[in-house]
Amino acid sequence: MTKPKIAFVSSFNEPCANAEYTEKLCQLFRDDFDITTFDIQSARTLKRLGDAAEAAGEAHIGTICHQLHTFDVVNVQCEIGLFGATVEQCKRRIFNLCAHAPRLIYTLHSYSTRGDDFEAAHHFIFERMRARPASQPWVVLVHLPRDRQVMIDRFGIPPENVVHFPVLSLSLPDRARLIAAADPAEWKRRHGLAASDIVIGRLGFFSQNKDFITGLKALSILPPQYKMAFVGGQHFQTIAEMAVHSSIREVVDFIDDHDDRLQRMPRFDATRTPLLRDRCIFLGNTANHLLYQALANMDVVLVNYLETWQSGSLIASLCMELQRPCLFAYNNTFLEYEKYFPNCFEFFNMGNHHEIRHKVMHFNQAKPANIAPRLQRYTIEQLSRLCLAMTQAMLAGHAPAETPAVRALAYGAD
Repeated sequence: MTKPKIAFVSSFNEPCANAEYTEKLCQLFRDDFDITTFDIQSARTLKRLGDAAEAAGEAHIGTICHQLHTFDVVNVQCEIGLFGATVEQCKRRIFNLCAHAPRLIYTLHSYSTRGDDFEAAHHFIFERMRARPASQPWVVLVHLPRDRQVMIDRFGIPPENVVHFPVLSLSLPDRARLIAAADPAEWKRRHGLAASDIVIGRLGFFSQNKDFITGLKALSILPPQYKMAFVGGQHFQTIAEMAVHSSIREVVDFIDDHDDRLQRMPRFDATRTPLLRDRCIFLGNTANHLLYQALANMDVVLVNYLETWQSGSLIASLCMELQRPCLFAYNNTFLEYEKYFPNCFEFFNMGNHHEIRHKVMHFNQAKPANIAPRLQRYTIEQLSRLCLAMTQAMLAGHAPAETPAVRALAYGAD
């Protein structure tokens, strides 16, 4: 049987989560689809400033648009800010790409419900989607059950046009290989730690919503054998001229201030009370395979995000895919993760470093054992089959989110 032709429209060849995620999809969708990729050239073309740059961006999007009609389905990977230097540019370009898709899978990675320009942009885009003729079927793919309901209730998307499925990073063979190859003692030795050290992982790009300080406060009151490994650094799109990233400055300043206070205390003894700088390692920006390897060797992972109503988290999903002991912040995003992975991780209340300390020291090790059965349903291979089922439904003129095949692949027995 001939495979459907799919066009992936996304950022590519950039050190950002959207590009890395789409590249992984392209690798693993090949069993089900004939794949072509279109690079929006986010940093190189679309986000540059000035009239000439805007004209070049419009021309680039126009070139992509004129090629989309030849495909059975088009998948637009939407992180809205990647499509321009202004919200107006992003809205116009995304709309044009969607309008030229004969059948559309619109993967929505983030959205706003704050009544701001970003929310208005998506209202505009979704209004145009609802007006598409029956000959141009479409479906919105989101990453959390809550997001599907928001699409229906706030943005007016018909239930038959929206599906939820978690964002994922690893193929089944990759998961098995990384888990089997894990050697925590060797990994610790390689990074200057003792085999007896208990490593708390903090992973991903530095940003304000990740509340690194509460984790450092917890580390400061944990016993000396507890260490913290930061794997990740500054996102390339936040690099500013003559400026240090605010989150990096905050972390470094906290460690220095904490250690300076300790060293000024009477009778301070570093052998009994080690400095924070000696309990933290910073591995900086790393290749994906090294981040995965680090995660597979962590004793516990702290996923401490303040509430931003984000639509899923690649780091949280990776923790589940590699079956790690995890502490997740008690926020609305991770409450949704509990629907996918019930009783698989520990919650802690945002800002409570004493609770983090207690739950790190007394982690319920039965919880990671609950992850494996849930993972059988949530794989990128399953997502490929889901997108194939949605494409086949649209080609046959059926509602893309309501056919039995689609519902079974997305939700199983739920």
